[in-house]
Amino acid sequence: MAPPPPASMPLSQRLMHLAQTLQFGWFVGHLTLILCTLRYGLSYITFNYYSFWAKFSYRTAFVAAAATYGIVVYKAYRARARAGTRQQGSPMALAGDENVQYLAMALVWLFSRQVPLALLPFTVYSIFHVATYTRANLLPTITPPQQSAATSTSPGARAPTKSSPLGDSIGKFVKEYYDVSMTIVAGLEIFLWLRILLSAVTFTKGSWILLAVYTVFFRARYSQSSFVQGAIGEFTARIDAVVANQSLPPIVKQIWQSLKGIVRRTADATDINRYIGGQQPGMKKAHPLPPSDPRKASQPSSQASSINRDAGGHAPLTPSRLRQSHGPGSSPEDHTSTHSQDYSEGSNDELIYSPRTNPVSFEEDGIHPLLPNRAPPVEDSADTQVEGALEEPQNEEVDENTRLLESYNKGPGCGADPCSHGTFSPRPTSPRSVAIIDPQYKFGERHERTTAHNHERGGSSNARGYSYSGLLSVDGLLGRGNNPKKMSTTQLLAKKAGVKSTRMMYLSYYIPITNWASQYKWSYLKGDLIAALTMASFYIPMALSYASNLGHIPPINGLYSFVFNPLIYAFLGTCPQMVVGPEAAGSLLVGSVVRTSVDIGHSGDEDAEMHARIAGVVTGMAGAVIFVAGLTRLGFLDSVLSRPFLRGFISAIGFVILVDQLIPEMGLSEEAKRVGGVSHGSSVDKIVFLVEHVGSAHGLTTAVSFASFAIIMVCRTLKRRLQPRFPSVAYIPDRFIVVALSAVFAWAFRWDKQGLEILGDVKSSTGSPFPFHWPFVPSYMIHVREAMSTSFLIALLGFFESSVAAKALGGGERKTGEGLQGMTLSANRELIALGVANLVGGCFMALPAFGGYGRSKVNASTGGRTPMSSIFLSLITIICVLFLLPYFYYLPKGVLSAMVSVVAYSLIEECPHDINFFIKIRGVSELSLMFLIFGATIFYSLPLGVALGMGLSILSLIRHATKPRIQILGKVPGTSIFENAEDNPRNLEFIEGCLIVKIPEPLTFANTGDLKNRLSRLEATGSTNAHPALPRIRPVEHNKNIIFDVHGVTALDGSGTQVLTEIVQGYIDRGVRVFFCRVPAKGTSIYTLFEKSGIVEICGGPDHFVGSVEEALKMTELDNANNWYTDHPNEEAA
Repeated sequence: MAPPPPASMPLSQRLMHLAQTLQFGWFVGHLTLILCTLRYGLSYITFNYYSFWAKFSYRTAFVAAAATYGIVVYKAYRARARAGTRQQGSPMALAGDENVQYLAMALVWLFSRQVPLALLPFTVYSIFHVATYTRANLLPTITPPQQSAATSTSPGARAPTKSSPLGDSIGKFVKEYYDVSMTIVAGLEIFLWLRILLSAVTFTKGSWILLAVYTVFFRARYSQSSFVQGAIGEFTARIDAVVANQSLPPIVKQIWQSLKGIVRRTADATDINRYIGGQQPGMKKAHPLPPSDPRKASQPSSQASSINRDAGGHAPLTPSRLRQSHGPGSSPEDHTSTHSQDYSEGSNDELIYSPRTNPVSFEEDGIHPLLPNRAPPVEDSADTQVEGALEEPQNEEVDENTRLLESYNKGPGCGADPCSHGTFSPRPTSPRSVAIIDPQYKFGERHERTTAHNHERGGSSNARGYSYSGLLSVDGLLGRGNNPKKMSTTQLLAKKAGVKSTRMMYLSYYIPITNWASQYKWSYLKGDLIAALTMASFYIPMALSYASNLGHIPPINGLYSFVFNPLIYAFLGTCPQMVVGPEAAGSLLVGSVVRTSVDIGHSGDEDAEMHARIAGVVTGMAGAVIFVAGLTRLGFLDSVLSRPFLRGFISAIGFVILVDQLIPEMGLSEEAKRVGGVSHGSSVDKIVFLVEHVGSAHGLTTAVSFASFAIIMVCRTLKRRLQPRFPSVAYIPDRFIVVALSAVFAWAFRWDKQGLEILGDVKSSTGSPFPFHWPFVPSYMIHVREAMSTSFLIALLGFFESSVAAKALGGGERKTGEGLQGMTLSANRELIALGVANLVGGCFMALPAFGGYGRSKVNASTGGRTPMSSIFLSLITIICVLFLLPYFYYLPKGVLSAMVSVVAYSLIEECPHDINFFIKIRGVSELSLMFLIFGATIFYSLPLGVALGMGLSILSLIRHATKPRIQILGKVPGTSIFENAEDNPRNLEFIEGCLIVKIPEPLTFANTGDLKNRLSRLEATGSTNAHPALPRIRPVEHNKNIIFDVHGVTALDGSGTQVLTEIVQGYIDRGVRVFFCRVPAKGTSIYTLFEKSGIVEICGGPDHFVGSVEEALKMTELDNANNWYTDHPNEEAA
């Protein structure tokens, strides 16, 4: 890098001198890129990424990127032109120059659509470029370094300078974070390619061209970047480990090996180096000369060139920082590595590491590549080592006396740790380790090792080489022993079990596809595919019905729920056989939000696009609610709503759907619009409308709809009765046959010309097959406020239904040992899986989708065993969306309404069973709640029924949680057993002068508010069920001793402790002795609260805390005797 201006010049002149160089323009370009990225990031996180300033920042960032790389390319070309090296200027050579590649990609991103991820690799490079320039040029210009006297006696020695603390910090930063940053860049470039691939698959405009361009760029990056190669290698190794599992069929392994071979041959054929220089050079890295041969370190630059050519095209990095000009172009991270290696304490003569074809030096007259005649002088010291550099193998024959073979013979045997055999070339330890997963082992199983290996590590072993001792020893779960590193219980058990990678253990738990994919067998494929085809024949027409008839959105949006949600759940869900999709209740609630938006004027009645976006907002909010609930471990929420509430509400929804569908089934939709107020009215209003206008019903529509309903119901009943004897009847797609035949008949007989309403064109409102709209933009906030409560209810109902289905189906394991193993159900992980699925579905304006018991039962009964059936269902739906939508044109709307009516009937048919059960047990409160919710929903509106039901359920829950459950105990005659006296008072003995009270629950702020009153009632009447108006029945003398049995108090908070302290103090003030029995041991949190609050001291010390009621009774007798002798001292003397 060019030296800074002389320190003798004034500061203004030094800055002006610095600003007049192209090097400064290069620096300004990178700085502009960083600032624009920050500005665009601010717009992105505030969801304003299409505003004027966001677009301006995005485009300006790539203008700056193109300018910086253009400066380096231009100056490198001029330098080669001055040197007369025209050979490097051929078109193929320019195409192999990484700076030209990055320049081209910057221009591509500049003129293409916004892809925020594309900014990040350029930004990471710019951060290090700015840091380097600041340390090497900007800081020395502003604050010139102070030179001290030279301490070396060598005539050519330079006077050392006092380094800047800020410059040293920057150098340390570049040196320490180089590997991490370049690994991040490699990951970002891979992820960016996947992002473009996803856009191409979803047919986003211009994505295929962008994918082709970026694939060419990424192929060049792979051949030039060791970090990209490492990332790809790690990914390949993981797949190799999964494919190597013995349970996978051989065809899978053959396909994977064939695919790798094709990719490898394609990579070899597209290697640009083969067409530039005739042979493929090795990976471009910086290597130092061997320190054992000091003569080679002092060769002139011409000799260094020959050394470089002999090394296969490598550009060696000598201790004197010698650079060669005609080596192959190196990757941006290689230059960063070279520069980071040059950072040593107090060094100020670094080279800039800008991405370039040849090493570049910045001088006063601009930027120049370091050609042979410009090479820096070579130092004559062979002992100086460049920190972090790679060693080049010596050109000497290896014999038995070499150091390499000496370490080989003295090292551990092959197979031991560490083993780096297989090559005579010493390799440096890579900072990025590739995780190799052993497919023979499953997490949690015992890993066998050789006895010798265990003895080498100092552990005991059994005959099979596995150490069992110490699992619960002092240095195990009961303590850390001499192990200075603190380990959690999970880490310790994983170590004892021989788990090789706890990261993979957690990964297989939180992302279940990494678990079940390795267990998938060829025998599962047939059942999963048949199950997916069967479900598609049933539920794809149903999704169209839900969207158009219940959700009041375009029919295609119902299909989106089967495109994205099952696919995502297959990756994250914990129930293998459960299939997620839209439900009638959730679709109806979405439709209520759409209708509300129309009623208050926020959207038009025929604005299909806005209706779809409102549905996306509702779905996204439901997904966000349930996702946050999963992160905060609220999996118990499925127990918040009572069974009567759910049954009453779901039955009411079924009734509402039945009444709603009667209007299109009878062909009265146009009449309802003409009358007005019917579509948005209550179910009672619609029943009145049907009765008044039954004479206006369309005959053909009514006949087709009711006939379809009857056929589906008959087939449904027959399949239920025949399936126990003939299981194969489950494969008959009766609903698909009805739908297909009705569409064929409508087309053949031209029923649409006779007044029958048909579905018509099924397409997206935006024209794209899979339109993406982020639901949480500020302009949609008005819909967010409207849908808040409804989204919460959708999330709660959906999770409840999913929990029922998951618990019924289980984790996929069978009694015979078949099926997926290790798939444990988890309510919290289910919440996260369903939340992510609905968040993605909301981005594509899909209906809310959750696990349905009926749908999942169909999947299980038709052969579906693994989540692959859900993936197949998603793929079938994608094919349907892309190619089969025109065939739905003649589908009668009345048939879709009939299918929805069948689902509505299934929601109601379980209600009589629950009513009979509650009548049988005389559950008056449950029946009252059920009918109250049902009536409110039917006679008023769905939101009122929701609010009333949730309010009553929450009040019932609070009442149950705050009610104290204290008991008075009596003794069973002839035993030492004490039971609740209110259950059987005639067969129990009561101890005179003692009141034994049992507290069978934790004491918290919720249930201690009325504890004093309950105890007072217990003292006065001996029962907590007596009315407070009853006068005192129990004599005061029977309450001289109070014994609290607190064995059930498993938790105690500050409020409960305060109330209990006041109660005990009140008894002591009245002269009543207080005893506690079965208190948790000393040192526990509850006993500590007893001590700190003063309860122990108030009672009379630890002697009043005993282990059983019997001991407490003995203490009362002893205290009575002591008190008697205290009152009669003469008797004691006698």
